Amino acid sequence: MFNMIYPERLYWLAPIIVAMIVLLSINFVKGAKAKKNVRLVVFIVRGLIFALLVLALAVPYEEVNILSQGNPRVTAIIDNSASMQAFNYNPELFLEKLNTKIPVSKKYINTKEMTRLGDAVLKGLGESDNILVISDGQNTEGSTLLEAALEASVRNASIYALQLESIISDASISIQGPSKVVSGVETTYTVNVNKLGFHDAQVKVKIDGTTVYDETTIDEQIFVTRSFEKGYHKIEAEVIVDEEEDHFSNNNKFYMTIKVIDKPKILYVTETDSPLNMFLEALYEPIRSQSIPGNISQYLAVIIEDMPAGKLNPKTELLKEYLTQGNGILVIGGYNSFERDDYKNSMFETILPVTVGSTVKKRADADLMIVIDISGSAQGVRYNVTPEGLVKIVDPISQIDVMKAFAVNIVKQLRLGHGVGALAFSTKAYKIADVRQLYEHKPDLIDKLSRLKVPEEQRERGDVDSNVYEGILAAYEKLNTQSREKNIILMTDGQVAYRAQTLELVKSMAKEGIKVYTIGVARNPLNIDEQFLQDLAEAGYGFYVGMDESNKINVLFGDPGEVEQGQSFDLLALNTNHFITRDINIRGAKMNGFNRVTAKRSARELIVSTPGDAALTVWNFAGLGKVAAITVNAGGTLGPLLEEKHSIITSRTINWLIGDPERKTEYILTVPDTRVNVPTYVSVKSDKHPVSEELTFSKVSENLFLSNALVSEEPGFANVLDAVYAVNYPLEYEKIGFNGALEHISTATGGKIFKDSEIEEMAEQMIKNSRRMRKTNIYFHWALIMTAIILFLFEIAYRKMHERKDA
Repeated sequence: MFNMIYPERLYWLAPIIVAMIVLLSINFVKGAKAKKNVRLVVFIVRGLIFALLVLALAVPYEEVNILSQGNPRVTAIIDNSASMQAFNYNPELFLEKLNTKIPVSKKYINTKEMTRLGDAVLKGLGESDNILVISDGQNTEGSTLLEAALEASVRNASIYALQLESIISDASISIQGPSKVVSGVETTYTVNVNKLGFHDAQVKVKIDGTTVYDETTIDEQIFVTRSFEKGYHKIEAEVIVDEEEDHFSNNNKFYMTIKVIDKPKILYVTETDSPLNMFLEALYEPIRSQSIPGNISQYLAVIIEDMPAGKLNPKTELLKEYLTQGNGILVIGGYNSFERDDYKNSMFETILPVTVGSTVKKRADADLMIVIDISGSAQGVRYNVTPEGLVKIVDPISQIDVMKAFAVNIVKQLRLGHGVGALAFSTKAYKIADVRQLYEHKPDLIDKLSRLKVPEEQRERGDVDSNVYEGILAAYEKLNTQSREKNIILMTDGQVAYRAQTLELVKSMAKEGIKVYTIGVARNPLNIDEQFLQDLAEAGYGFYVGMDESNKINVLFGDPGEVEQGQSFDLLALNTNHFITRDINIRGAKMNGFNRVTAKRSARELIVSTPGDAALTVWNFAGLGKVAAITVNAGGTLGPLLEEKHSIITSRTINWLIGDPERKTEYILTVPDTRVNVPTYVSVKSDKHPVSEELTFSKVSENLFLSNALVSEEPGFANVLDAVYAVNYPLEYEKIGFNGALEHISTATGGKIFKDSEIEEMAEQMIKNSRRMRKTNIYFHWALIMTAIILFLFEIAYRKMHERKDA
C-alpha cells in the first residue's frame, strides 16, 4: 500500500489544473497557426509533468517488510557478585562451547556486594539482538529487569538465561514497615524469612530489647503489630538455623529504627454529635469547633462534617488561602449539607471536587470512543524461521477475539443516551464506527465489533507493532468535534510502543477535559503491563480496569439503577491506583444515605456507590492543596467507614490530606537506615544553620541542610546527634537463590531459559531470533521526477518537430 509523507501538497494540483485549462484556450505553442491536436498533446504532456512534480513533492512511499538475517551473535552477562556462590557453574567453559555455534562477547558484573543486572542488560542491548544472562537474577541496584525487558521488546531483542541449580543452604531475614509513625497508633511490621534448602527456622523478634516473637516456623512472613510512644524505637529480627549448613551468616540479623512523632493536629468542624470524633481522637489530635476560626494555619488538615453553607461561605477565602499553602480539607456530607442545604453555586462549592444539587443528572450522557489494540500481540501472531524461510503462525484463539468479546460486553452495558464510536489500531488507526447516539446504531456497532478483524492492508504488511499514540490521537480527533463530556476507553495489554509520547498526549487531552480509561485485556493476564495502563489512566484523570472488573464501566457509563434514601447499597472502588484506595477491600461496606453530587471535570472519583453515585471524590486545588469529599453515609454518620474492617478508607483519606505529618514542625532531624558501606546522610530542617562537632552541614534548599556522608562497616544500631539509625548487611545477601522472574522476563522478550546441557538448542534459537521481519520504506519521488524530465524532453522534441514542419 502506498503512503505519502506530505499528502496535503496534492491540493496544489487544483490551481495547476485551472491554469492549464486557461492555457489551453490560448496559443501557448510557438506559431500562431499551431495545429489544435499539437496544442492538445503539449497540454496533456505538461499536465502530466506538473502532476508528476506535485506527486513527487508529496513524497510517496511504500512500507514493505523484508526478512533480515540480523546479527547472529550473543552478548553474555556474567554475574560474579557474592550471591553467585550459591551455584556450581563454570560460565567460561559453557561460553567456550557456545562460541563454536554462535559468536559470543562477554560482559562481567564484578561488584561483589551489589548486582546492577538491569543496567548490564541495557548496555548489552546496544551490541546484539541476543542477551544471555548467567546470573541468579537477583537485581539489587540500578535499572530493574522489567525495564530491561521492555527496552529489549522495543529493540526487537531477546533475553535468554541459564538455569542454575543451587548447591548451598542459606537463611536470611529482613523487616518491612513504615519508618515514621504516629504515637499511640497500631502499626504492622512484616518480617520476611528467605530460606534456601531449609524447611523451617527459628525466628526471634525484639522491640526495644524485649522479645515479642520467638518460634520455629515454616512461614516466610511473620506479622508484628504494635503501638509506640513518641521517640526512637528499635526492632531487631533474627533467623536461627544450623550454623554448619548456613552458608552466609551475615544475613541472619536485621535492624530497623522507627521514629514516632506526635499525633497530627487537625481541626474538626461540626455541629453534630458524630462518632467520627472518637475515631479521630484515636489517631490524631483533633481540635473540635462548631465554626471555622480566624487562624487555621497551625492545623495539618481541616475536617468539615455536615455543616450548613451559611457558616462556610464567609470563610471560603480563608480556606482557599489555607489550601494554597499545601494543606488539605475533608468535607463530609449529611442531612444539613450539599443539596440539602445551599452549597449549590455558593462560594464554598468552588473549592469542592464535586458539583452540588439534586437537579444535576446523576450520570450525564457523554461521548465515548472505544479504542482497541489489534497489533501483533493482539492478533496472536508469531514467526518461526524454517529452512524455507520465515513462517507466520496465528494462534487459533487470538487475543483480538478476547478483546472483541470484551468490547461487545461493554457496549451492551452502556446507556443508550451516550454517543459511542469505536476504532482499532496497530501501527496506524482504523475506523470502526463514528460517534453516534447509541440508540441509533447499537445493533450495528455490536455487529461490527463482533466481526472485527485485521485490515487486509495490515495483513499484507505483517504489522505487529502497537502504536498506541496513533490510536489515542485518532480518538482525540474524533471526539474533538463533539460537545458533551468526552471519554476514551482504551483496550490493550499495554505491550505498546511510544509510551512517553502517549503519556504526554493524554496529559494534554486531560487539560481539555477528555478522560482516558484503560482496560487490560489479554489471553494471559500475566502479559498485561498494568503499571503502564495505570499510569496512562492516571494521566488522563480516568482509572484502570482489570479483566474481572468490567462492572466499573457499567457503574460509570451504564444504567445500574436508582436507589432511594434509606435503601441499602454497597460501595465500589473505581480507581485503585491512588494512595487512598490502593490494595483495599471495601466489600461489605453497606451504606443507606447519599448526597446528590457530580464529580468536577478534573476531579477523581475513587469510590462510588453500586448505583453510581459519588462516594469519595478528590482533587488538587490550585495545584497545591488537597480536597476530598465523602458524600455517602449510614444513618447520618460514616457508619462502616469508622468500623475496623473499612476504617482504613477514612484514615487514609485524612493521611493523604495531611501528607508529611512533620511539615509544620520548625526543627526536624532525620537519618535514614542504611546498609554496610552504603552512605547515609543527616538532614535537618531548621531556620538556622546546624552546628555539630561530628558533622559538616551544607544548605541544599530553604531551611534544609544535609550532612556529609556517614558510612558504617558493621551492622547494628548507631547514634548521631539526637537520632538513631540502623545499619544492615548488604542487599546482595537478602535473597539467595535463583530468581524465578527470569523465566517471565525471558519469555516476554521471545527468549527462553536453557540448561547448560542445551547448547545446541540455545544457539539454534538465537540464530533463528536474529532473523527478523523488519520494515523499510521504498520512496518513489526520484522516479517521478525523472519521468517528468523525460516527458519534458519529449515535449520539446515534439514541438520542435512541428515547428520545422510549419516553417
